[in-house]
Formats: sequence, structure tokens, C-alpha cells
Amino acid sequence: MTRFGLRKIFIEPHLKNALGIADSHIRFQGCRAARHDDHIHIQVE
Repeated sequence: MTRFGLRKIFIEPHLKNALGIADSHIRFQGCRAARHDDHIHIQVE
């Protein structure tokens, strides 16, 4: 992922599980953040 400048992608854990994603760059942001059921946040360099 870093070759594209991507650092992290935040989605809800149930979406990660449903999509079968295991990459550590894709993670849950935390309980105090906005839910990511209908959108994602991408952190780039």
C-alpha cells in the first residue's frame, strides 16, 4: 500500500470481515470516531 502513498484505510470491522480483508493497513479507527458504514477515510503520505 505504501507504494501508492496510502498509509491507512479506516472501515468498520464487520465490513472488513465481510470482505475478507486481512491487510494491516485497513483498520478500525475507534469508538469515538464517526462510523464508517457508508464511507471510508484514507490516510496518505
